[in-house]
Amino acid sequence: MPQKPKVSENSMSNERYATIVNAGAAVTPLNFRPWLRNELRRQGYSGHKNGGVDVYVFVTKAFVTALGRKKLTKIIADTVDLHCWIKEAQVVTTETAVTTQEATYYLENQLLN
Repeated sequence: MPQKPKVSENSMSNERYATIVNAGAAVTPLNFRPWLRNELRRQGYSGHKNGGVDVYVFVTKAFVTALGRKKLTKIIADTVDLHCWIKEAQVVTTETAVTTQEATYYLENQLLN
């Protein structure tokens, strides 16, 4: 289950909100688009009240190769456009599929450093 960590930056008045979308090993290039739409719809909370939410999409390098970088970027951009609460989406590629706990650990370290 994707986590929605609230990570504070150095400024007391400036908080960052982030969510993890982890494709893991179960998602294939054929079902990625509907899976991503459903996942973001399921997570669709009104983060836009807080200045927006950064979405981190975790996929393997093999997945990117199978789908194609251009197609992956297009699918993510089209899907993100449907959700006003998303401020930015970033793709994080890994050698192997990661667990949600590993993705959360990575995200916490990236945002706090």
